[in-house]
Amino acid sequence: MARDLDEAARARARTSARSSGSRRRVASTGRSKPNSLGRGSRHPLEEEDQGIQPIGPSDTPLVRAPDVDTTRVQSINQAVNAGLIAVVACLALMTFFSTPSFQEAWRELSASPAFAKMCAAVRALPISNWEALEAAIQLHPWRMASIVTGVAYAAADWTAQTAEGAGIFQFDRARLAQCVFIGAALLAPMAHAYYGWQDTLIHASVALWISVPAKIVVDQVLYAPFYNMLFFIFTGVLRRDTPREIFGDLMPKLWRTTLSSWKVWPFVHLITYTVIPTRYKLMWVDTMEVLWITYLSLVANEAKKKETNATAAAAREQEAAAAVAAQVVSGENTEPAMEDAWKVVGV
Repeated sequence: MARDLDEAARARARTSARSSGSRRRVASTGRSKPNSLGRGSRHPLEEEDQGIQPIGPSDTPLVRAPDVDTTRVQSINQAVNAGLIAVVACLALMTFFSTPSFQEAWRELSASPAFAKMCAAVRALPISNWEALEAAIQLHPWRMASIVTGVAYAAADWTAQTAEGAGIFQFDRARLAQCVFIGAALLAPMAHAYYGWQDTLIHASVALWISVPAKIVVDQVLYAPFYNMLFFIFTGVLRRDTPREIFGDLMPKLWRTTLSSWKVWPFVHLITYTVIPTRYKLMWVDTMEVLWITYLSLVANEAKKKETNATAAAAREQEAAAAVAAQVVSGENTEPAMEDAWKVVGV
């Protein structure tokens, strides 16, 4: 009886081993050869989901996106660390400047005639520069309008490129020069003439409660959409886009920026048309326009940015495919290269 039970147990063990070996052969032969992107082979996570163990361990760990809470905690820690460094630096400077020898040297310096002259020159510096700027605006209004607008557009496009992910010193010089040319040579003369024409059309003798809303309506309904449309068209022309690329998405971008303009510029122009003299209006608007042109530059170049990112992604996929193909041809272990290919294509 015991012998019969022992033989039955051995038979069950042999049956279990045979079925296990069959499953392993199916798992090993069921793997298709990888194609150029490594998509033909099963991902280790897929094999675990189906209850089949992977053939070999992965040499490269799977990269996972950082958690939102983790990113927030890192930002908070960076802010706290920056605050601690600022406090320590301030305490060090206060200790340095409060020493008796420094205080004595400072008193001797402040009592000297040369120091008094230098302080007088520094105090006169802003006033003298403002007087020189005012004289230049009166003598050369068109030239100064182009210079001020060009500087504003340069700062705006540099800010836009930095916001897109470029380094502070890794900006596209050609794009920056194109934006400066659009602002200084094409749009600044039109803006200078527009503000003078607007004050002539709606005379200052008209009551403020009538003239200011009328000027804002003219500005936001007629002038601002036309100005933004010219910016998009000139940007496309200087970038050598085709007419289809320039005008294909012009109206959606124009409507989008017009809606955004109505949320910002009426409040800015409450100051423009009540406080700022006519000869300073363009300079005031250009100062406020740095952030606005940053936004327009982002909108005007977002399609090219997407195209550049897609081209870079395609190049990375081709490099990963070439690496996998080279290892398949040479007969090497393709598992690490396949893992890299999975990461590149986002699996």
